[in-house]
Amino acid sequence: MVAYNIQSAVDYDTKLICALNVTQNPTDHYQLPEVADKAINNIGKVPKHMSADTIYLNQISLSYFVNKGIDGLIPTRKQSKEKIGKLNPNQFHKDHFYYISDLDLFMCQSGQPMYFYKEYTQPNEEPDKPDKIKRLYNNYTACKYCIHRKSCLTDKQTHKTITENGGAD
Repeated sequence: MVAYNIQSAVDYDTKLICALNVTQNPTDHYQLPEVADKAINNIGKVPKHMSADTIYLNQISLSYFVNKGIDGLIPTRKQSKEKIGKLNPNQFHKDHFYYISDLDLFMCQSGQPMYFYKEYTQPNEEPDKPDKIKRLYNNYTACKYCIHRKSCLTDKQTHKTITENGGAD
């Protein structure tokens, strides 16, 4: 099957399409730098501000903003799900963990950091599709002694692990 994924960069004030990016990658997760670079090239300058959908909230996009000196705004998963009324009610679901991009970690509801510890590539089951990059975060020690352990973890879990899409630069 042939399928295309299209991203666009649009000027907020004029609604002018500044760039298009067409790829066969099935997910938008890693496409922000490419479409943003095309927009910058087309308009001839780096914008002060740029916003994007939640799907782009990953280390690649955040690093891109920092490297280009752009004040980037990407809503968190929690903000997006709250807006559409689909926030998971379980307070220990990853929707409620707060990502701190400067430190590349998540904060849990107990105020404990969930540190990045591993990145791996998950082969796509469809050979013509790109592999997925997964980043894992956890804090075994904090979970071991946490007062919310019984509410947050299943009986089989020794600690919470947050899995995110996206790779680091």
